[in-house]
Amino acid sequence: FWRENGQSGTLFSNTGPIVEFYDHSNAQETKHALCGFMNPAYQELSFHNRKESVLQQLEKVFGSEIRNHVTYQELLWDKEEETSSPSIQPLIPHQNNGASVFHETQFDKRLFFSGTETSPIFPGYMEGAVLSAERVVDSLKTHRDSK
Repeated sequence: FWRENGQSGTLFSNTGPIVEFYDHSNAQETKHALCGFMNPAYQELSFHNRKESVLQQLEKVFGSEIRNHVTYQELLWDKEEETSSPSIQPLIPHQNNGASVFHETQFDKRLFFSGTETSPIFPGYMEGAVLSAERVVDSLKTHRDSK
């Protein structure tokens, strides 16, 4: 429905439960989904209250058609035993991104790290990914030219 209404399915917000949201339709456009990330502060709410908060936010953005959704699913990463561990203090999003250790090559300049999380500028976002790729390409060129 969002495409039929001329909407992209993308959402970025500093208010409300959803902070990032994307159209996850398949390439054949036979299956459609909206998927994103929720502000961790909302994990303290019950499932019902989280879902209602999400739907209220999405209704403001996409209209009342969001209430006709087929299913609502969520995953609380901090409750996943294999991917989470207790933290003494809350982690701030992107706090360890861009560390200089990611700019060091490994294995005699045969391994380079690239990706949005390695960028010191706009880490965790598309612009950071582009800047990181450019950094590695420049490093590869310099390494090639020095041979």
